[in-house]
This record gives sequence, structure tokens and C-alpha cells, in this order.
Amino acid sequence: MKNALLLLFCLVSLSTHAQVPDYFANDPRWIENEYSAGNQVPPFIPRNTTSLYWIAGDSLVNNVLYKKVMSRSRTTYDYAYPPSFGGGFRCLLRQEGRNIWRLDNQHGALEYLLVSYDYEVGDSLRGYAFEQCGHNTDTIQKIDSVLMNGAYRKVFYVDSLNGPIIIEGVGHMLDASGSGGGFTLPLCMGIGWGNTLLCYAQGALPLWPDQSAGATGCELSLNVADAELPVLAIYPNPFAQYLEVKTADFTEKELVLYDISGKLLLRQAFTEEARIATDHLPAGIYVYELKGANRPAVFGKVVKQ
Repeated sequence: MKNALLLLFCLVSLSTHAQVPDYFANDPRWIENEYSAGNQVPPFIPRNTTSLYWIAGDSLVNNVLYKKVMSRSRTTYDYAYPPSFGGGFRCLLRQEGRNIWRLDNQHGALEYLLVSYDYEVGDSLRGYAFEQCGHNTDTIQKIDSVLMNGAYRKVFYVDSLNGPIIIEGVGHMLDASGSGGGFTLPLCMGIGWGNTLLCYAQGALPLWPDQSAGATGCELSLNVADAELPVLAIYPNPFAQYLEVKTADFTEKELVLYDISGKLLLRQAFTEEARIATDHLPAGIYVYELKGANRPAVFGKVVKQ
């Protein structure tokens, strides 16, 4: 009888660990950081962007059901630039077994494998997140598991002692500190730039890293109120003869355009929308600043052909 009960317990335990968790259940939230020393992306100013991602319902595309991923971000700059805030739609994701597929405009509106968590020891990494810096040739050396909010998640080690480390549904990182990775960001780090997975939470409950151990980074609101995120469209981009600016309210605003050295080129006051002549500007990269009363400025980049 004891042997039968022991066998039953083992079978139930194995079944529990073998179950595929729903990666999008329980209001998952990810916080990622992108750092650039200014030598990679115009306008060549050192910056830190911290972004919060969450699931905001379903979207049906070609009879395939996806999860809508929304974002909220805060960017701080060196020198005299004030912080800027952004947010909105990020991408569409869907789970298929232990694989996550992504749909956005980056691949011509074609679905692609973002990341796979379906591995055995010796398997090579699969997915766009690992291909970007050549980690798709890395192989799994060790598999473990961790209990998160009542569900087991597999943990994969490319190096059996240090990293890269991959936690299914949570993210990937070059080492245990979370550096060089993320959830939507690739497993990468370079000279003067890098990505970091700061936090994974379900709702307001941080689950990774272990907050009881003094970890930081789970800033689940980013201290950015929804009212501080104006709905904004600036197009076409690239532009030629004009720029169109549209916002969602009728408050007074001003659009300021700079060249990449920070020189002010034009300013245009408007309320809801404006059409700005740009035929006098030479081809190149420009930085815009959208100013409004009682809200942080929004910065972005546009290109003239």
C-alpha cells in the first residue's frame, strides 16, 4: 500500500511539473531597461529608458487570437535634456505550448518566434530574442525549476554555473543580475549599450528577482500617471515637405524641432493638430519636443529624406 501511495505521489508531482504554465495569466508585468552611451542611436545623447509592459486584452488577427502588449516608459538623458515619457501599443503575442510568437511591423506584419522554452539538455536556443546576438548556437547545459505564485517555471542554463539564464515566461539574461536581456528585448549587450531585465511581477506582486533579498527594480508604476501620456501621432516618418502632428485633446501645445546637435530649428504652437512646412530643412535626422501645460515633454526622432 505504501509503495502504491508513493508511486501515486511521484506521478502527481511529475504531472504538476510537466504542466505548461499560462504565461499571460495573473496580470504579468515586465520591467526592462535599455541603456545607450550615445554612440549608437541618434541624437547621440547618453540615455536610460525604463519600460513597463503589461497585457491589455485580446486581439483577433486572421482568426488567430493574440494578447495585446502595452507599454509605459520613462527616459532620462545626460546633459541638459529633461526626462521624457512615452507609452502605447507595443506588439501582439501568443503562446503555443512553450513557445511565444510575436506579431508586429518589424517583420513586415509576419508572425515570428520570439522565444522558445521547449528544451532538453543539449538543445540549441530558438527564437528571435536569441538570434540577434548569435546565441541561437548556444546549447542548454542544465534545467531546473522555480515556484512562482503557485506555478512551476522551468529555468534553463546555457552555462551550468553562471549564465545565460532563461526563465520560461519571465525572461532571459546573460547572468543572474538580469543584465544583457529582457522579455521582449534580445539577449544582448555591447560596448556603450545594453539591456537589463529589472523585474517580473504578477499584478502588484513582484516575483523576480527575490524582493525579500533586497532586490530593486520593481517600479510597477514608473511614477507616470496616465494623464501624462498624451496620444500623439507625428507623420510621415520619413518626411519631406511637411510634418503632421495630431493629439487627443484641445489644450495648448508647442512642437519644437532640433537638429542632432541640439540647435533649435523651428517651433509651432497648436491645440489639437498642426501641419508644419519642412521643405526648407535639409535631409537628415531631427529631434522633436512636444510641450504641453502641466505635463512632461515628449521627445522623439524623425527623418527627412
